[in-house]
Amino acid sequence: WVTRVQFPLRYAAARTIHVSQSATFKNIYIDMKTNTSPPKHWWQHMHYVALSRVTSLSGLYLKDLNVDKICVSPEVVAYLEEARKSRQLKLSYTPLYTFGNNKLKIAYNNVRSLKEHYADVCNNYNLLVADIICLAETHLTAAHKTANYRIKNYTAYRLDQVTSGEKYHGLMVYIHKDITVTEVKKYPGFNIEAISMVIQKATTMFYIIGLYNSPHTKTEELHTVLDRVLKERNGLPTVILGDFNLDVAANSDSPLCKYMKRKYDFNQYVKQATTKSQTIIDLVFSNYAKQVVSVIHCYWSDHNIIYTAIDDETVI
Repeated sequence: WVTRVQFPLRYAAARTIHVSQSATFKNIYIDMKTNTSPPKHWWQHMHYVALSRVTSLSGLYLKDLNVDKICVSPEVVAYLEEARKSRQLKLSYTPLYTFGNNKLKIAYNNVRSLKEHYADVCNNYNLLVADIICLAETHLTAAHKTANYRIKNYTAYRLDQVTSGEKYHGLMVYIHKDITVTEVKKYPGFNIEAISMVIQKATTMFYIIGLYNSPHTKTEELHTVLDRVLKERNGLPTVILGDFNLDVAANSDSPLCKYMKRKYDFNQYVKQATTKSQTIIDLVFSNYAKQVVSVIHCYWSDHNIIYTAIDDETVI
C-alpha cells in the first residue's frame, strides 16, 4: 500500500521590513533576527513598522526576536517631550473642564434631537463635567422612555412640548448627584418650555432656569412666561440659559436685553456666536456678575454649547 499525504501550500513572498511599509496583511510571519550589522539608526522604529502590518494579534507570528531591534530614536523622544511642554496649541475657547469643583458649572445646548445625539452628549467631556446640563429641542414624546436617555451620576428632569404637530421641542435637564435640589418646577407650553430649579452647591443656593423659546413666540407671550418664572426666585442669585431665537448679535441693544435689564436688572453675558450662522440666540441672563460665560463648538448641532461657571468667590 502507498499512503499519500497532501499539505495545502499557498504561495508566499518574503520582503524586508522597510519595503513592507504601507502594506496590510491578515497574517504575517516576522523574522527579526539579524545577520548583518547595519547602522543602528536603520533599526529605529522598525519594530513598529513590522508589527503594525497585521490586522489582528491572532495573525501575527514572530521568529527569532532580536530585542536590539526594538529601539526608538533619541531625537524623536526629545522632540516629543519638547512638543508636550512648549508647543501645545492654544485653544480658542476655555474648556469647561478647566474650572475646578469649587465652581458651579452649567451647560446648555440646543441638541437638535436627543434621540439622534444621545451618544454624542454622553461622550462630551465638557458636558459631563457640568453640575447642570440643559438640553433643548430634545424631540422626545410620550413614546420615548426617560430611562433610555439617562446619564450616569445625573438625575433627569424632562419636559416635552405641548403640541399636536409632528415636530417637537422639549427640554431635558440633568443635575449631578453632588448638587442638592430643593425645588423643580416645569412650565409647559406650545411655544415656550421652561424648567426652573432651586439648587445648592456647598453653602450657596441659586435659582436656575433652562428655557426654549420658539421663533414664532410673540413678545408679550415671552414676557409673560419670564415674569411668571422669575416671580418664584425669592431673591436668590438667578441664571437663565436658553435658546431665545432672538439674535442679539444683530442688535446689541435688543428689546429683550433692555426688558431684562429694566425690569430685573439682568445682564446678558454671551458675546460670541452661538450658531453656525454666526447669530447669538442662545443667551445667558443673570443678576450675578461673578461668573465666566463662554461658547464651545458643537459638531452634532448647528447650535454651539454655551456655559457659565459661577466664580469661586460665590460658591464657598
